[in-house]
Amino acid sequence: FIPLLLEAGKTKPPASPAAMGQKIGKASFEEDARPFLNLPAPAINAVWTAYNLSAESWGLRQGGFVSICACLAPFVGVDDASMAANSERLFFLLDTDKNGIIDALEFLGMLAMVSSMEPSDKIRFVYSVYDFGERGVLQVDEVTLAVKSTVEGLCKVSKLPAPPSSACEGIARLAFAAADKAADSGGSGAFH
Repeated sequence: FIPLLLEAGKTKPPASPAAMGQKIGKASFEEDARPFLNLPAPAINAVWTAYNLSAESWGLRQGGFVSICACLAPFVGVDDASMAANSERLFFLLDTDKNGIIDALEFLGMLAMVSSMEPSDKIRFVYSVYDFGERGVLQVDEVTLAVKSTVEGLCKVSKLPAPPSSACEGIARLAFAAADKAADSGGSGAFH
């Protein structure tokens, strides 16, 4: 799956960077997101474990979010009170519609993508988050949701507009086209 997804981006380049909402140059992030940047893989896995042990839904309220992020204090190098304050600020940054709930999928995907993990490990992590049926295979709608939610989370912490859903669906379809091409060349053609 991972090589196919990485290869999918090479199948058909977008018309222009602006057409996909791309920004040329180094990424910039909001100050409230900075404590959560470049975290190592064990930190990302700790958040995933904390989420799975305590969350009751994909929507996270502030208290639950702060509780899940508490495991990051040693990785960020702050005490529990400072980590709670950092987490509250990130929550408000992610809660763009101001309804008191953030999307756990956006947060988890964003956190992995801004981590210090290798690119293939980032994709593996996001893959595991979106493998809802725990089948080891993603469907096109799951890949579309993974791309859309992860990109939306990244846009929120960088204050950039999110690309249209159609662009995310296009990326997912390109990934599946690459999988089909690999199957025609003797590969499996599946995302697993």
